[in-house]
Amino acid sequence: VFYNFFKLLSDVKIPRDQTVARLMTKRYVKNLTQFTENELVFIGLCQLTGYNQKPIYVEKGFKGSSTYSLLKKIDMAINQIVSFSSKPLIIIFYLGLFVTFISICYASKIIYNKLVIGIPVDGWTSIIVSIWIIGGIVIFCIGFLGIYLSKIFIEVKKNGTLPVSWLGFNGIVRGKSIELIWKTATEKNNRYFEIMKSSDGVRFDVVGRVNGSGNSQQVQSYQFWDDAPFRGANHYKLKQIDTDGNSSYSKTVYLQFGELHRDMKLMAVTDHDIILSVASAKNEDATVLLTGIDGKTLVQRKVKLFQGSNMVSLPASLPKGTIGVVSLKTGSLVQSLKVIR
Repeated sequence: VFYNFFKLLSDVKIPRDQTVARLMTKRYVKNLTQFTENELVFIGLCQLTGYNQKPIYVEKGFKGSSTYSLLKKIDMAINQIVSFSSKPLIIIFYLGLFVTFISICYASKIIYNKLVIGIPVDGWTSIIVSIWIIGGIVIFCIGFLGIYLSKIFIEVKKNGTLPVSWLGFNGIVRGKSIELIWKTATEKNNRYFEIMKSSDGVRFDVVGRVNGSGNSQQVQSYQFWDDAPFRGANHYKLKQIDTDGNSSYSKTVYLQFGELHRDMKLMAVTDHDIILSVASAKNEDATVLLTGIDGKTLVQRKVKLFQGSNMVSLPASLPKGTIGVVSLKTGSLVQSLKVIR
């Protein structure tokens, strides 16, 4: 009865008749310990942690009597239900709405009988209907507050949990395209992923979207093809969007695409200049620019590259502690280096 009732009220599905004894990997324990609830329901937290869990069937002995009385069992059942479900609060709202609706309908019938048909109304009937209307409105208002409490409940229960548990994010150059591959161990309210790309690792643009799996306790695999990669540096990261609009980001993946016809090295960062060594395969015009970690361009300069070795100086007075990205652009070819003063 308890498991059926729990399944009806909670989104977390727990197997029947679990024991607390289990073998766990280090990665699983690390994710399990991210929960910070004071009222622990261990079997529920184990299911929320996710991963591929394999049951081992055992025979549980019975010594003839239980240390849990009926009241303790009822208290434990209530604690487990309210720890993993806000549905009772929603049910109160709809109950109040239903009582108010029925009471108003019956009151309308009484008024119609009195004013139109001329049937007299007993005093006790009008009193009972008034009580039902007021009671329904009170329950409705309590239920309305319950919806707000359920939102707070959901936000608080997020403490210590991750909307997506990443297993990996990588990219592979395949011909004229780049294939991005990522996996998740668990997902909670995951709506979709946005694929973001940058040539300098600072300013990212959305280039695609892949739908998520919503709620999942199993390993999920995803794939995205970028058919128009930059020639040179390509930086990718994923933005994960929840059903409630919250977001999180993956790590950034760097891939080099196409054959490079030049080599760039950072030689020095002085009080007034950034000095680069650029080996170019041909004579060409280029643009050198310095961007901050916020993506804003701090300094930009056009230079002429000659075939062979070139020393390029970018005037920039940077205070100590400054972190930025210096980029060299020629046509569609972009090379970037991190600069720390």
